[in-house]
Amino acid sequence: MLKSFIGPWFISFIVTLFILVIQFLSKYKGDIFGKGLGAIVILKLFFYASIQLAVLALPISVMISSLSLLGKMGENYELAAIKAAGISLFRILTPLFFITTLLSLASFALTTTFIPQANLKLYSLLWDAQQSKPALALRAKYFNSNIDKFTIYFSEKKADSILKNIIIWNHVQNRGNIEVLAADSATMNIDLQRQTMCLRLYQGQRYLERAVEPGQKQVYPLARATFDTLRLQLDLSDFGLKRSDEKWFISHHYMQNLKMLSHSIDSLQKLPQTTLSNLQDFMNNYLNLPYYLKASPNIKHINSTAQAFDSLPSPTLRPIHLATLNNLRTIKDYLIFIQTSLQEQTTNLRKYQIEYHLKFTLPLACILLLFIGAPLGAIIRKGGLGVPTIVSILFFVIFYALMSQGRKLAREGVIEPWLGVWMPIFIMLPMALYVTYQSATDSRLLDLDSWRYLGQKFWKQENNKT
Repeated sequence: MLKSFIGPWFISFIVTLFILVIQFLSKYKGDIFGKGLGAIVILKLFFYASIQLAVLALPISVMISSLSLLGKMGENYELAAIKAAGISLFRILTPLFFITTLLSLASFALTTTFIPQANLKLYSLLWDAQQSKPALALRAKYFNSNIDKFTIYFSEKKADSILKNIIIWNHVQNRGNIEVLAADSATMNIDLQRQTMCLRLYQGQRYLERAVEPGQKQVYPLARATFDTLRLQLDLSDFGLKRSDEKWFISHHYMQNLKMLSHSIDSLQKLPQTTLSNLQDFMNNYLNLPYYLKASPNIKHINSTAQAFDSLPSPTLRPIHLATLNNLRTIKDYLIFIQTSLQEQTTNLRKYQIEYHLKFTLPLACILLLFIGAPLGAIIRKGGLGVPTIVSILFFVIFYALMSQGRKLAREGVIEPWLGVWMPIFIMLPMALYVTYQSATDSRLLDLDSWRYLGQKFWKQENNKT
């Protein structure tokens, strides 16, 4: 059983992981490709994403391989022979349960130890890739402004290094187009190690508009010089990938292990109480109305204090009224700020709680899908990778949709975070128990021949009635 299980599992795991990684990186294709990151950086992104998505590839690969194995055994009547020898389905599934338990423990180790570190390196590298500039690509008959403080125009590019009819506008001093270089041709040489681009201009002119100092009279405000050869070196350091310090990202819930998540949750649970305490202090200190009204700062006496405005003479009423309105506006703005802060703190707390529970539910999904895939294989009795793959993908899509919807409801505060994360387990567990029971009792639940026989029998009965 183990020898027949490991081969299909390994193939399905590699294929599933590759598809998940490609789908994940396709969301960031605009930030990765076209920036000259290099093959090493791309391979690092692929490797870190593979570690992160391995916990999703494990359950579906377990289900595909177990369904395929039991389906093949049922198709070749091996299950019938084993059961005829008095061996139950649960005894048949014992080796698969053992290896799946080991895979679940490996998945738990990934989620608690390796994935936080991989996420830290993955998302920090993606952030640096997003901040980097596109790769340098000079195009003919375009005003190329890729290089900071320089604009380059040329009519034709030959052999990737010879530029014809080139014009360069120098904006280093941030004073507009005061310096312009025009040449008949130029050669371009890029030094990747020094991150510089050297241009040698031939048969050209340099135009420089001189600044007039205050109080001075300048006779020749425009200078023009002719040259045979001019060497211009441009800095390309902004085009390289600059790595950020990873400690800037360590506070994110994706980058924390169980211990760090537990500590963060304890800290975040105290923030709303602190915010409400600050609000209470603010209200007690700020609701003091003008002292000559002799009104109590207690909120219950606001109405009686407001009635005192009617008995005041008009010269006194106006400044008191304006002061009260300003106080109320300040209180309103502070209340809006407190409300927004409480919402952000609660939402952030839910994210950490969701991530904490996910580290347990995803490993358990391997065992859950085993007891759906293996019994279904015994019922369907179809081997190979065709029908098992389709059925496995269908159930995994259901599981993933339930998990995504549960996390969404938990983030929005509709349900508790633990319930949103564990919802797919609670919903699909009865399904696993049902198909396991049907398989153990030799049910004809998904036997096409049985359904065809029942359909023909029903059709004959209807024809006899007519």
